[in-house]
Order: sequence, then C-alpha cells, then structure tokens
Amino acid sequence: FARLTGPQGSGILTSMALANGLVIVPEDKPGVKEGDLVQVMMLDWGEEVE
Repeated sequence: FARLTGPQGSGILTSMALANGLVIVPEDKPGVKEGDLVQVMMLDWGEEVE
C-alpha cells in the first residue's frame, strides 16, 4: 500500500521527510497507475523521527 505524503512540488521537502519509502520508477516508464507493482526503496529514519 502506498500513498502520497502531501503536496508534490519540486521545492517541497516536507513530503519527502515524512516518507518511509521511495518508489523507483524506471526511466523508460512515464509513471505508474494504481494497482501497478513497483520497486520501493525503504527508508530507515530511526526512532528519533516522529
């Protein structure tokens, strides 16, 4: 299960800071649709992030 963390502009880092994983989209694929299987790079922020 994946969902957006918030606004997705190029200058918005808060959304990325709240993420626990990043979807890897191949260069030759324009995007993904709901239901597509994707590769995910999981992020380990440790216990200090709330």
